[in-house]
Amino acid sequence: MGAVFPKLSSSVCALSFILVAAPAVAVENKTSAISGAADPGAQIIVIRLDGTRIIVGAVGKPDGTYRVENLPEGAYQIKENGVGHAARSVFVKAGTTASVDLAPSHGGNDK
Repeated sequence: MGAVFPKLSSSVCALSFILVAAPAVAVENKTSAISGAADPGAQIIVIRLDGTRIIVGAVGKPDGTYRVENLPEGAYQIKENGVGHAARSVFVKAGTTASVDLAPSHGGNDK
């Protein structure tokens, strides 16, 4: 039975050697974050602007801050719900944290 596949077994050994001898390539999954000031308990919505419709929610912490993590690099719109809060646009690079304070806008319009 061993003589039936002699070429196959030598090919498998060669392939195994290639896979073992190949250098390891590190694959990095660098994600981004957005953080800043927000009203405690406020609902915060983050929408990716590239058409993928990624939407992430967060809540303002009791100390008046927020942080949204594990975002892929890209352009986002971020808004704190409530009267007087305007949406902000931000681009985050891979492996970085963008700082966006969500203070009330100066016109009183919530659009």
